[in-house]
Amino acid sequence: MIKAVIFDLDGVLRDSEGSNLGAAALSFQNQGFNLTAEDNAFVTGRHPADYLVELVKKYPVDVEKFNHDVRRHFLDLVAEAKLFPFVKEVFKLLKHYNIKIALATSSPADFVEELFLKKYDFGSVFDVVITFDDCDVRKPEPLVYDIVRKRLELEASECLVVEDTAIGVKAAKAAGMVCVAVPNEYTKDQDFTEADQVIKSLGSVSLDFIKKLGGL
Repeated sequence: MIKAVIFDLDGVLRDSEGSNLGAAALSFQNQGFNLTAEDNAFVTGRHPADYLVELVKKYPVDVEKFNHDVRRHFLDLVAEAKLFPFVKEVFKLLKHYNIKIALATSSPADFVEELFLKKYDFGSVFDVVITFDDCDVRKPEPLVYDIVRKRLELEASECLVVEDTAIGVKAAKAAGMVCVAVPNEYTKDQDFTEADQVIKSLGSVSLDFIKKLGGL
């Protein structure tokens, strides 16, 4: 029986995967390197600390300067990011049926607080919010979802995760949870075979949809 829905942030609730890619591209360009399409695919869905470990082998950037630049560029770009359609409607639906709502993101707490929770007045929406400050082990490791589950005081089988990347889906399934993938324009070509269901938008999330996946 599903008692909570756990959302990833970037690429699921907020149309910001392009901000991550844009920040990476600009930060490499600042040091004279241009990312390829293959590089962009690797960056998508990954934290800078994770993709830089590999890309620095190909592009010998100054890491300290890169980290400074990528944060600055991301802040500039994500400030313009919009919510995806149906986000508020889904939150209202879940609240109506007393289904808990949680957020599990690799973004730092200050980013989440200022650029998402306060910006959209979502401070009272989430029962649990887990950021990089709470869990510095990133997806595809399942730890972030294990922490959310414990904070919610639920079993893994009672949690439904919504993700936009194959990495995120892998993390959710490794945590033993039901997982729905909602690909966006940047992740649509990824392999989502591990997901329990793939949907085109959050508009597909209804009470019947949740019942079919895990019941209420």
